[in-house]
Parts: sequence; structure tokens; C-alpha cells
Amino acid sequence: MKIQVPLRSLSMLAAIAGISLVLAGSVLSQGPPARGRVTWGDSVGMNGPNAATTPRPHANAEWVFPQRSQLQVVPMEARTPDAVALSPLKFPYSRAAAAGEPAYIMAHLLPGAEMWIGDVQLISDASKPAYEMAVQSLERGSTYYFTVRVRWGEDGKWVSQAHTFPLKAGEIHCVQIYLTETPEMTKKIAASIAKLDAADKKTAEAQKFCAVQDSIKLGSMGTPAKVSVGGKDVFLCCEACKSAALKDADKTLKNVEAIKARKPKEMDKK
Repeated sequence: MKIQVPLRSLSMLAAIAGISLVLAGSVLSQGPPARGRVTWGDSVGMNGPNAATTPRPHANAEWVFPQRSQLQVVPMEARTPDAVALSPLKFPYSRAAAAGEPAYIMAHLLPGAEMWIGDVQLISDASKPAYEMAVQSLERGSTYYFTVRVRWGEDGKWVSQAHTFPLKAGEIHCVQIYLTETPEMTKKIAASIAKLDAADKKTAEAQKFCAVQDSIKLGSMGTPAKVSVGGKDVFLCCEACKSAALKDADKTLKNVEAIKARKPKEMDKK
């Protein structure tokens, strides 16, 4: 059984649980890693903005998409020791609420980052390298879907990205920031595109980038999501982009045409 978490219900539950976290920023001294995940100690090389001189956009401001980093949600085998615990969530509509099992969402963010699940802001100014939220009373065998959004600093700007991911009882998933151009990411993209059937694979390879977040390569966030827009199939980096793609069909189709028209050198810079 698949269960989509209603945003309004999540907001109400969060308000009841009293989820709130406002923390001060940190100063670091190391550059970014040559490849892979951007860790807390590596974040200065991202050249994030100074919150004192570059105010954070309001929650509903138009998003600025990252260019050389991106949001990833990955499974973990164990919870992070010493992670800051956020208030847990419990879902009363689970049929096995009394005997339900927990799952955990970890967040390994960058200094000053913000994070939302649905429309609930859980972290407003990260000052610790690891956070943990227990998701309580999940029915074993059911799949629950969460949409996480993170805003962080990249090259003097505040950038935002969202990702929808499945979570089951007993699982641990971690929200992290990765560099875009790495051997590991190239391998992941190839493996994700390979999961599509022959026709979809050809279309996705021709499109190459998400129709909404056009700096994000298809396959970098898992198997691309296909959606019919104006009678045409287009591909998205993840399920979180579907509502935006369908909301403005003309803009989405124009984005796809613009992506396909880019010269190779322009595409390599993305």
C-alpha cells in the first residue's frame, strides 16, 4: 500500500508536536571535497552567502536552483550518533498505529541551511552537522511518501531544491548535499537512465536535464519521473517536480525545447 503524506495534515501534526528549531550559523575553514558528498567541514568551498548581508528569501519566494551541487536522499544502515533530535511525527491514520514501527529521517546539511518536509519548516538555520527526526507509528509493509525541500548557500546565492522519496517502517534515510560533477554521480546517472525502457531511455537521453529544475541532470536523483504535459511526455528529476510541471504546461514545454537546443558546451556547464 502506498500512502502520500498530506501536507495540511503534516502541518497540523507538526504544530501539535511543537516542531521548531532556530539555530545560529558556524564558520568553517576547509574547501569542498574533490568528489561526492559535501560535508559540514567542507562547506566553505561552496561560497555560501553571508546571512547578514544577503537576506534569506521568504518561504514562498521563487526558487533559485543549484548549479554545482544538489539534494540527495539516500538510505542508511544506522542512525548518526549525536544527531540533534527534532520533534517526532506520529501518523494517526495508520491502521496499525498502536503497534506501528518508527522510521528515521536524518539530515546532514550545510551551515545555515533550511529544511522543510511538506510545508513544515523543521530547520531554519542549521548549526549542527546532523539532525534526526523519528517518524512514528508506521504500518509495516506500507510505503509512505515524503517531500523534503532544502535551501542552502552556493556561490553567493541561496539555492533551493526538493525531492520526494519513499519511506517504510524500520528504514533510515538521510538528506544530504552532493557535488554535481563527480565520477560517482556520472555512474549513478547512467544506472538510473538504464532502468527506463528503450523508448523512454532515448527520450530522457535527448532531454538530459529536468524539465522544471533545468540545472539538474536526469538520473542524478534516481530513475527519472515521466509525466504527460500537453500531450507530450517529458521527464523530471523526481516526483517533487510534477506539480510544477503540470501547473504551467506551456512553460514546461518551452523549457524542454530550450534544453534540447543548448549547445554541448552550454550543457556541460550545467
